[in-house]
Amino acid sequence: MSTEDQFFDPETINLMRTALENAWEQLEHDMQQRTSKVALAERILRAASDGERDPARLRAVALTAMVQGSSAPKSRLRTALVQRFHFPSPGRAAPR
Repeated sequence: MSTEDQFFDPETINLMRTALENAWEQLEHDMQQRTSKVALAERILRAASDGERDPARLRAVALTAMVQGSSAPKSRLRTALVQRFHFPSPGRAAPR
């Protein structure tokens, strides 16, 4: 679903804002320098457009994008993110 014509209720906007701020705050300064807060927000918007409303999952969507877009070795970066933010292993659902 496109986010261009999507409207969100105030509660959902607040959830997305909280997820974005939490994701941004959890990034170390050097990671913040290498990414865009707008890029994280776009990923959160996309997930919310698909119906996701869990703040932890919205945050995870934003942060896992860091693994996909990083120039660091992916396995090392993915392992660090999984350990730090308790993401599920690939192929396993995150706890609700």
